[in-house]
Amino acid sequence: MLLETWIICSLIYAAPYYDCSEHWKIEIYDEPVLCNIGQDILAAGCTNFETKTIRLYDYAVYNYGRDPKDGFTVLEHELEHMKCMCDFHS
Repeated sequence: MLLETWIICSLIYAAPYYDCSEHWKIEIYDEPVLCNIGQDILAAGCTNFETKTIRLYDYAVYNYGRDPKDGFTVLEHELEHMKCMCDFHS
């Protein structure tokens, strides 16, 4: 079930590091989110470039901490996908 929706200015890599002519939607759910990455899976978060939407599992945001591989929280990980419009991070 959807708990809440936030709308933010898109984040960019150059100053001022945001662009309010484009908005991203962040949806927070009280259960793992259904993501389609070639197949449907339940996940802590996922990004949809076409709709400019990030879907996050509420519990994961507050309890998963930082990923040991990339150092990002679940929200930061999904924001990085949106910033580079890619399925990976360098």
